[in-house]
Amino acid sequence: MTPELPMSLYRVPDWQDALCTGTWQISYRLDDGRMLMFWGGAPDAPSRADREWGVVVMSGRVRDLAGEQSLLANPAFARQVRTCVIDGGTFLVTMEGQIDTVVDAARADFAGPPEERVTA
Repeated sequence: MTPELPMSLYRVPDWQDALCTGTWQISYRLDDGRMLMFWGGAPDAPSRADREWGVVVMSGRVRDLAGEQSLLANPAFARQVRTCVIDGGTFLVTMEGQIDTVVDAARADFAGPPEERVTA
């Protein structure tokens, strides 16, 4: 049983749990096989609109880099995220106050016909 999150700036996730010591993850379903996972914060940390959260698209238990690139081609998604380099890897980052907007844009993109999506 996962703990209840304190009052937050984002909707209740489809799934949540500890990622590692001091880091929390929340996930939202995009389609039958993909989740949009955010990582950062802690379950008992007060919400802050300016707190950064990492963002990854997961297909099963594997990071979906092509899915992330496709989302970055969507202006509604790309306006809400930026990229950063962590230990040599490139990751997407958004602010806690933008999580719902990012989820909505990603869900809209993945709901569209495959031929309308950009693939890397």
